[in-house]
Amino acid sequence: MKRLLAYVLLITSLIACAGTNSNGSCTPGEEICVKVRAEEPILFGEPVSLVITATSSEDISQLGIALIIWPHTLIVSEAIDEEPGIEVWKGESGVAWKVNVRAGEVVTLRRILYLPVEAGEYTITVHANTSQLRVIDQISIIQIEDEVKVYLSGTEIPFTPGPLPTMNPIQLQTLRALPTSTPLRTLTPVPTNTSTPTSPAYPPPVSPTSVRDAPGDTSYP
Repeated sequence: MKRLLAYVLLITSLIACAGTNSNGSCTPGEEICVKVRAEEPILFGEPVSLVITATSSEDISQLGIALIIWPHTLIVSEAIDEEPGIEVWKGESGVAWKVNVRAGEVVTLRRILYLPVEAGEYTITVHANTSQLRVIDQISIIQIEDEVKVYLSGTEIPFTPGPLPTMNPIQLQTLRALPTSTPLRTLTPVPTNTSTPTSPAYPPPVSPTSVRDAPGDTSYP
């Protein structure tokens, strides 16, 4: 009886989880839906298998899909096997593809994510976009005290002690791209003379009379 009850509770919880974020994230008209999930088991410091799925209500040629990781201490593996579409970019912050999607069909991409063997919060974000539409899905993986928890997009993450990043990765990248100001050197002003210059004192001019009357002068006829 206890096993049956546990089984019923397990099924109920799985159904509840499936009903929440079961389709990942979609555009308002559900033209495009994208989802990223981490496959069980998820163990502390062990590689994580990521599964990305995308669907569309109409045929889309060259749908862009990008996997963005934060922080860059995470490492994304190369392709596990043959993938749909083509890989157009791969760097320390993730990988991107261009794929053709048919209406009602599911496009699946798989990569292995290597987490550092240290506590922290790690964010995995997937973008799917065309020139007019864009949708984002995200999961957060938190490692702490040999325990690993995964939070889906839109799920509130409880406070976790430790040096976790608190800024949105896109905001942080934008902030890093901004030019930083360099303080200018402070120049010491050259002292200025504010007093009014005075002219040197000269003796008053000697009048002809005083010159003529001066002793020792020689009078000329």
